[in-house]
Amino acid sequence: VSAGGPTCVTRAESTSRAHIALGAMGVYDDITPTPVVNRYVIYITSFVVLSTIAGLVADTFICRKRLKGAPQDRPRGWVLGMLVSSYMLLLPGLFHTLFGYKIAVMNGMKVMSERKENTFEFAQELVKAGSATGCFFVVTFAMVLPVVKLFLLCLGGILRHNEEVGKRKCARRSIIFVQRISKWASPDMFAYILMTYLIRGINHPPILCGNMDLDIGFTCFATFCIASTICSLGARAPSKRDLGLNETPKTGCGFKTMLVLLCVIAACIVFVPTLIYGITKPCMALRVDMDLVFASGEVDISLKPIIEALHVQDLAADDVSLWDCTTQLFKWIAPSEEEAHEHWELNSLIAFLLLSVLVITFTILDMIVLLASAAYMHMQKRKPVFLLEFAHFLRKLSMLDVCVTGILIIILAGRIYRASGVVVTFQEGWVLLVVAELCHYIAYYAVSITSRYAPNESSDGLHTVMLKGEDDTEKDSTDGGSYQNSDSE
Repeated sequence: VSAGGPTCVTRAESTSRAHIALGAMGVYDDITPTPVVNRYVIYITSFVVLSTIAGLVADTFICRKRLKGAPQDRPRGWVLGMLVSSYMLLLPGLFHTLFGYKIAVMNGMKVMSERKENTFEFAQELVKAGSATGCFFVVTFAMVLPVVKLFLLCLGGILRHNEEVGKRKCARRSIIFVQRISKWASPDMFAYILMTYLIRGINHPPILCGNMDLDIGFTCFATFCIASTICSLGARAPSKRDLGLNETPKTGCGFKTMLVLLCVIAACIVFVPTLIYGITKPCMALRVDMDLVFASGEVDISLKPIIEALHVQDLAADDVSLWDCTTQLFKWIAPSEEEAHEHWELNSLIAFLLLSVLVITFTILDMIVLLASAAYMHMQKRKPVFLLEFAHFLRKLSMLDVCVTGILIIILAGRIYRASGVVVTFQEGWVLLVVAELCHYIAYYAVSITSRYAPNESSDGLHTVMLKGEDDTEKDSTDGGSYQNSDSE
């Protein structure tokens, strides 16, 4: 190093070199090799897709012909197929390795920090490390919430045909509640994605080698989160009309439409710059504290002069923004000789879709639709049914709030990494993302609450009725109706 000087390498080149250096230390004895992970990604996603198609085909060509009653009184076939297949992935997602990382010096000769985790072990180690708050969030979101979702969906399916109106109302509330909370099973997934970028980013061979891989547990749990969220939105709840909730229209006035429009415009004005700066500024930072590394005994104190001379602590520092992470994940998907990237990384594809589509794109689209809805209500004095349905759909799938919560959880749980010298902290981008999401919430609930009182043109176009809630826009067609936008009930 002293003779040739430091060399400049790309992030992808340094990642490839880290695989070579760390491979000699036996990291792949515990972490599944990337080609094997890729095969499992294909198997897992194909299993969920084929199960969904099989449910749709069975519902269309078998159930509708052989079972009595209206189709809308039964669960959708594709929903059952996706629900069953996604929950079959839950236990592998909890107990199989989620990720593994190693950080080493001198071309991998000496390990400074290494760890591999599954969700269950992660929760246990949080308890041992004294991070009760971090353990509470991990267990609640990753373990308790999926069980609650499944229980409520089953409860809703059982009670929806009960003769008592009160129990059918309970079924409706159960299904609606699942639709609202479904996406919240996945906050820590986003933190692991950002951690992958950070640890790969401190890779500066031959002085410092760092690598992190997402394993099969990540594939299973991420697929479960996405599939269970989508199928929950397709679950049929008893309609308000069947429960007699439309007989007495709600009267009164919500927020003035002009006030709502101004509120949404103001929220958008704050949302745009905070989101742009929030996704481009660092939201999380990683540092390796060499004093903690020496104290942990991972590296002998006699090596301190050498490590200080090599400026390892300066090299072991990296920041991550959502934009940088998203663009880098795209580069990691396909192999590239130019960037010394040898294998496909299909887990990087999953991570890229989570960030680019669910976190960024759907949040932006929802704000645009909410602004259009507020403008329509003010100008037309009617409830924009289609726009509101689309806004509710995007709201339930947009995951910027889940992402910032995941960053919070991993930093609260960072005590177990700190013992190995790895320190994870907030950066200013996280605060900006929180502000942007607060603007999103304000705009959504301002439009949603006001739309309950907005007059809606009836099917014959001759009169208007005052609607009590969002679910009155359900369509009672023979094929089971459209997506139910019942978020605010």
